[in-house]
Amino acid sequence: MSSVTCFPAEKALITLTPQIIRNLAASLIPSNDHFFWWPIYRFFQQNFYPLSFLFIFLLRYIRVVTSLYGTYRYRPTPIPLSPTYHTTDVTVIIPTTDLIF
Repeated sequence: MSSVTCFPAEKALITLTPQIIRNLAASLIPSNDHFFWWPIYRFFQQNFYPLSFLFIFLLRYIRVVTSLYGTYRYRPTPIPLSPTYHTTDVTVIIPTTDLIF
């Protein structure tokens, strides 16, 4: 059995990233756990359902706000002064169901 090592691509990616980007990424990752001892984090870690409710709540109301914004911003295309087609060029097809008694 051989020991598990990193793929060469992972090592190459680490060596290709500049030191500044690595330092920035390291500063964004919390080095201590003082944030995770706050009551809200402990509450979400202990119970899955409030987090799933929050996720569904955000998805629903972000969709509502987005659709309201789209409804507010909608403007129909104005009819041009010299249209390229006339009423004789248009055929209206009315779909119906054939009910034979």
